Amino acid sequence: VTEALCKEQQDKIQALCDERDDLKKKLEACMKELDNFKVTA
Repeated sequence: VTEALCKEQQDKIQALCDERDDLKKKLEACMKELDNFKVTA
């Protein structure tokens, strides 16, 4: 039982890490867009 629980926790943690990476990429894309906007403004 403990191993299955451990695996479940690891999967959850991995999912959170992936989510965080996605958010980081979105944030970086937003920052680039903002920079482009500043240059043209």
